[in-house]
Amino acid sequence: PGALTPRQADEKVMWCCGTEPARMSKPGFYHNLDPVNIYHLLTLETPQGRLREIGENTYEHCLKEHGFGTKDANVGELEPFVISPSKMGDKKAVECFVPMILRDVNPENFTDRRGTAYTVILDNRMTLREGVQALGAQRIGQASESIACALCSSVPTEPGEEPVLHLFAAYPDSWDASFRLPAANGYWVKGEKKDGQIRNIELYTKREADLKVYNPWKGSRICIDYGEDREYTEAERFVIHGSCKLYPA
Repeated sequence: PGALTPRQADEKVMWCCGTEPARMSKPGFYHNLDPVNIYHLLTLETPQGRLREIGENTYEHCLKEHGFGTKDANVGELEPFVISPSKMGDKKAVECFVPMILRDVNPENFTDRRGTAYTVILDNRMTLREGVQALGAQRIGQASESIACALCSSVPTEPGEEPVLHLFAAYPDSWDASFRLPAANGYWVKGEKKDGQIRNIELYTKREADLKVYNPWKGSRICIDYGEDREYTEAERFVIHGSCKLYPA
């Protein structure tokens, strides 16, 4: 009920979550991106419409709340917001917030500094967030999930629909990467990006399953190399029928 508040005439519609009955400092509401991070209500595949409008309104508001694009940019260890830019395909925000949560640029906001003799980040990259022997690794998990989603994400147009594989959709062009990650329908993906260019993509599976893929070389003609057979396409989305390599034709 705390999330149901009157909206001003010029105020955009956004997703919110009430703070009661949770143990919050005061009653009210906060803007919430769980529909993006968890429930697939807004994905890279969601078409234009009311749902996308509400999700983008909420995301833009949260960017402002976290000071994106200013010297006051911040994100805390317990905030799943660091995952949202990857889900939204926002390379600039990923480039800002993922290193920030790993560096702990605002450790005084969440670390019991006195109780841990003013230790912030340990040699193993964990923290003592709540006191002596209270090891915390959540920020590492948040950053890892954000990077994984930025590299390889299988998302539907809406919950329960056929997933579409997006590769490097939110991964900053200034970062190099080499990865092996799972995708939808029993596929695994190996990919490499260097100097802002996608170098190699391999998809392999032991199942007899198809997978829809969003063209990672947007607008370019690519080859789908199955070994003995090859297919060529310029489509924005295409379907693969087994293990293969992808590269520009």
